[in-house]
Amino acid sequence: MRKLISAFVLFVIITLQIPSLFAEQDIYLNGKVVTISKDKLTIDITTGVYSYSLAPNVRIVKHIKKRGSIYEEPAKFQEIKQRDIVTIKINERKVVTEIILEQYHEKR
Repeated sequence: MRKLISAFVLFVIITLQIPSLFAEQDIYLNGKVVTISKDKLTIDITTGVYSYSLAPNVRIVKHIKKRGSIYEEPAKFQEIKQRDIVTIKINERKVVTEIILEQYHEKR
C-alpha cells in the first residue's frame, strides 16, 4: 500500500510539472540599438552584440517621464534610432515581439 501511495504521489508531482516544460517563455533584454531595419534589430547588451528578427506585428511603445512618473505611449518604427536605450521582448523562437523605447533616461 505504501508503494502505491508513493507511486501516486510521484505521478501527481510529475503531472503537475509537465505543463511548465512546454510553456512559452518570453525573455526581456535591455540595451542600446546598434542597427535596425524593417525585419531585423541588432542590440548591444552587457554580454555582447546580438541580432534578432522582428515579428511582422512587433509592438512598439515608448516610456516617457512626466511629472515624476513613467508613462507608456504608442510609438512608431521611425522613432527608433541608433544608440536609443530599449527593452525588447523576445519569444521562444528568438523573434522580437515588442520594443520599448526607454525615453526617460538621460542622454549620454
